[in-house]
Amino acid sequence: MPADPSLQFRPFVPADAAAVARLYEASCRGQWPLTAADILAQSGQRWVAAEGEVRVASVRLAPFGAGAEDALRLSLCGESRCFSGLYLTALSAVDRRSAAGRPLCRVLGVVREDWSEQVHWFQATGFANVWQSFGAHLDLTGFDPERFAPQLKRLYLAGAEVREWQPAEGLEELYALHLQFEEDAPSTPAIPAGHLSREEFAAALRKQRTWVVWQGPEALAYTSFAFSGGQPDSTGTVTRRDRRGRGLATALKAQALTELRQAGWTQASTGGAVANLPMLRANLRLGYRPEPLWLTFERRL
Repeated sequence: MPADPSLQFRPFVPADAAAVARLYEASCRGQWPLTAADILAQSGQRWVAAEGEVRVASVRLAPFGAGAEDALRLSLCGESRCFSGLYLTALSAVDRRSAAGRPLCRVLGVVREDWSEQVHWFQATGFANVWQSFGAHLDLTGFDPERFAPQLKRLYLAGAEVREWQPAEGLEELYALHLQFEEDAPSTPAIPAGHLSREEFAAALRKQRTWVVWQGPEALAYTSFAFSGGQPDSTGTVTRRDRRGRGLATALKAQALTELRQAGWTQASTGGAVANLPMLRANLRLGYRPEPLWLTFERRL
């Protein structure tokens, strides 16, 4: 029970949805605005802390899903003084088995490092920060392609060519690179490296724009961008293992960004696991400006 007698911890009801949506948007600094309908559509169990008719905090526990099938995902919003009581209340009531019947043996929370009240609570209650991932943005209006012209020139002199991928062109070559990406790219529960079949990979490529470094019929590297968020967002960049460390990814992505800028795009975004240092360095060289890190906290049950 809450130590403060004016507080009530109770299960979420549909009438709470609008208030919880406002609490969540405030807690995440407007990063992920939600509506009452979004809250109602979420799975898992949610609890609310209320003072009379005023909802002051909320917690949600749900199976994490892809990337951490043995974990519950903990989401917190509102006033941090309520977090511990809400968490313990929810944990005592939640089903600790997955849909497949397997035990859920850990709790994960994913928050941005500038969501201070949540970060402090995770740190103070024994959760370990086990993964970090980053997001970054690039102002394409100030992007200078000439900085990367020497690297592209060296590629061409070596017999390589950068061009945008066309459907059915060298698909097997690109899929082989993708399989290397699945094996080698660092991942976190928040950005899992799920396996794609050849057909799934081809379908994803057709929805995106992809640039490739070709040397004759061989694909040495590719970079892809999706546009579902209203701006070009990197979905993956991979260089063949025997060609890494030579600046191919930087030159390739520079050419892609140049063409996106010429097409009228003014912003671009990217992200990934901090452990992927080669790609992090390449993005910094290209001029991407990192945002506050995303932190994944873990506690075993």
